[in-house]
Amino acid sequence: MKTCKTTLFQSKVEVLAIFLIVFISLAAETCAQAEDWFVQPSAATGTYGNEDGTDYDNAWNGLLNVVWGTNGVDAGDTLYVCGTHIYDMQQWEGDTYCDINVSGGDSEVLRVTISGSYDIPNEPDEPGIIWGAYKINYNTWVQELDESENPSGVWSINLTGQHQNDWFFKDADTASHVFLDKVDSKNDLINNSTATDSFYYEYPTLSVRTDGTDPTGHIYANSFGYVFKLANENYITFKDLEIYNMVFRGDYTGGNIYESDYITWENCKLTYGMKNALLSISDGNDYMKVIDCELSYARNGIYNQSNTNNAPKNYLYKGNYIHDIGTQTWLQVTNDNHGIGIQGGNHLVNEVGIIEDNIIERVGSGIALYVNMSQDIKNTIVRRNIVTDMRPNLTYATGYGISLMCDNDAPGTKSGNKVYQNIIIGNQVAPYDGKVGIFVAFDSKTDIYNNTIYNCDVGLFIGPVGNTIPENVYVRNNIILDCPTNVKRHSNLSGYTINIDDNIYWPASSNFVFYCQSGCEYNFTEWKSFGFDPNSTVANPHFKNASGAYLNADDFKLTAYSPAIDTGADMDLETDFVGNSIVGDHDIGAYEYQLAQLLIDYGAEATTTNKLYIYDGSGNPSEISNTGWDPENFTYWEDASLVLLDYGTAHGLYSYDGATFTLEDDDFDPTCFEPWVYESGSINMVAIAQNGGGFYTYDSSGLSSEIQYFDDPSYVSLTPENFQACDDYLAIDDSNGLYTYDGTDISLVNSSDSPDNMIYYTDEDLLMLDYGSSGNYTGLYTYDGSTLSQIGTWDPENFIYWPTQQLAMIDYGTHGLYKYDGTNFASFGSWDPEGLGIFGNDLILEYIDYGTANNGLHLHNGTVSTHITKWDAEVYVQIGSKLAVSFFNEDKGLAIYDGIKEEWTGHEWEWEPDDMIAVDWDF
Repeated sequence: MKTCKTTLFQSKVEVLAIFLIVFISLAAETCAQAEDWFVQPSAATGTYGNEDGTDYDNAWNGLLNVVWGTNGVDAGDTLYVCGTHIYDMQQWEGDTYCDINVSGGDSEVLRVTISGSYDIPNEPDEPGIIWGAYKINYNTWVQELDESENPSGVWSINLTGQHQNDWFFKDADTASHVFLDKVDSKNDLINNSTATDSFYYEYPTLSVRTDGTDPTGHIYANSFGYVFKLANENYITFKDLEIYNMVFRGDYTGGNIYESDYITWENCKLTYGMKNALLSISDGNDYMKVIDCELSYARNGIYNQSNTNNAPKNYLYKGNYIHDIGTQTWLQVTNDNHGIGIQGGNHLVNEVGIIEDNIIERVGSGIALYVNMSQDIKNTIVRRNIVTDMRPNLTYATGYGISLMCDNDAPGTKSGNKVYQNIIIGNQVAPYDGKVGIFVAFDSKTDIYNNTIYNCDVGLFIGPVGNTIPENVYVRNNIILDCPTNVKRHSNLSGYTINIDDNIYWPASSNFVFYCQSGCEYNFTEWKSFGFDPNSTVANPHFKNASGAYLNADDFKLTAYSPAIDTGADMDLETDFVGNSIVGDHDIGAYEYQLAQLLIDYGAEATTTNKLYIYDGSGNPSEISNTGWDPENFTYWEDASLVLLDYGTAHGLYSYDGATFTLEDDDFDPTCFEPWVYESGSINMVAIAQNGGGFYTYDSSGLSSEIQYFDDPSYVSLTPENFQACDDYLAIDDSNGLYTYDGTDISLVNSSDSPDNMIYYTDEDLLMLDYGSSGNYTGLYTYDGSTLSQIGTWDPENFIYWPTQQLAMIDYGTHGLYKYDGTNFASFGSWDPEGLGIFGNDLILEYIDYGTANNGLHLHNGTVSTHITKWDAEVYVQIGSKLAVSFFNEDKGLAIYDGIKEEWTGHEWEWEPDDMIAVDWDF
């Protein structure tokens, strides 16, 4: 132990003496001089200078020569592991030869750190890599004969020591190393010439087939390479290391445990797990942390394994990427293949076990909490994790995303456990499927809230295990999407309480069911009749779904018209899944919808050289520093967080990313824009019409060349007047007719008439077209991707799609306002609105000359209308939970309506905007 010398001078001032004594006692922990030490891979003696570990050029020669404790790596020190460390076993050394007997630290400020991130001066980065496998160089390989007694491509060797029958490797000391696949027998290996890079092991013989040549010097075996032994050592951090095929071990009587506390793994890669888990943490191992690590290819990832009430406590498993757990068949023997498994945890008051911010995919089960008959499990927090691609058809796997389970008659306390703001995505690749999103069997109050569950067989399963009946399960603010069974519960309605409400379920289809364990199924109305989900809804949550297939966590962000916004119960949350602040009332699901900003073109109104302003919903708009030109048109491309601006023939086309303006083409003058994202994820671009003719696109590669229509050689250039993005095509209103574009080819729909207006009816997958009152086509039409059909003869003045009501709203002028559900029309009111819009869940109705008292803007929620202002509005745009309105000829300028408080916050700016759009940059 390093020490420091302190001299205390005598003083007649007692207070000063006391101060100095206290100072010395506090300084004792920190006055030791921390040192850096270095180790390089084993080599010939004298390769690394003095080989005393004091610097890189004088590094210790191999891990077995590191000095621990006095005169070596001690409390507060860092050992830099440089290069790849893998033991070359020239003769059998025994079970413990490669043990690394680590010395720990004394406190959080005097930890021992073992790091793989030393930056070698003037040399390429050389990460620290440590293998638990070893190179087989102590026996001779013998070539096997096939059934015809000819030499085969299989070679065998006898190994000393009982190895695990799982991991064997080829060329493990290279970046292109491979693990060998396991086959069922030596005969299979010998007689199957295609089974390259495979092995069969039956003690004591290992047989391999690689490229058919003698494998001497190329094969590595598990179990007897380097091992970190941590018996009764504390305060150790493994950082920035790649650790392959290794166990961390305590003493040999306790097996694969540590007898240690305060061990941390940070930013490490751990793979090819030995025995039961990559990190197997056991009784009495408290204050363990695994942070920002990658864990893969093992029976289990992180596993708190215990059968007692001394299970690990106060752990933190945060920000890890855990994947491919149990995906090899030999890893599926009597194991659940958990990403993270927890057995027990008797956390005391103000103590917690935290599992947060992890990404877990391709596993038998995601996060499993389990308690047996002799254990408690308390105050376990599972939050903000992504669990996807669960695989219940692995031999012993449950396929559960997050589960809280127990023995049949586990009597211990299971209180204070919370599961919230997790995203669980079932598997979409056959033959796997996510069996259950969240499973709950604890019989103490368990909180399940603000989770998003997608594409599982069962969204939420609340059911007993034996005689352990889940009582007082508290379920709030969850979104369950595309799960054939939304909620599954035990058949005994009076046997326990499900306090479930304020959730969103979707879709409302024939297989939309709530299920009881005895086989009965209920629809939503029947389910609610039992007192469940009184305020919950069946509604499309309207996720952004930028990938088009709900593959990524970001796909589950809310759009501005989601019914999840501000409709959840207050769960005392301050931030959402990604750390955004909760705005207004709680939203339902893992994400809180964030307040967008308003990009405003003030044009001639601006008295400064700048014409563009940004408004964040409070105070006055702020100038954006640019050239001061007045844009003629702009659009926001949400999926790229980019604005395209048309500065006319004088300046051309620019893009703006919230910080920088970029010239895209100085000779381009767009007349209209339309962002289009095709659901397959293969198309993400903006369609642009050039002034004077021509159809172009803008994507991540920039502005395209003109896209031409070649079916008619005499007509090769389009002159688009309007675009409408649909599901799998872009509709183009050309001056000569209607066309569609699929990202590659342009197709003609009709060439005789050009529609006046178009909208996309999302839920019915219909393009709706207004063909006006003259020409070969008149009135209202739909296009389903193949057929153009007339559905009405009147000429609409305006129409809009109302997402939360799944209706097309059509303004027929003096005929009044109508609604269309994809099949039938029905009157919605006799008034003639001047304009239509959407604000959250509501329809905006703008009236002029509808009597002085009723002029202005109204909001309609599908049942009743609310009059919010009598002034004539010119432009209205939703920003977050507020409505920004530019008023016409009222000298009111820009004003903001707060939909939550149902009041105007005042006139924020007296200028009248020429145009404005909502954007969601972070400024």
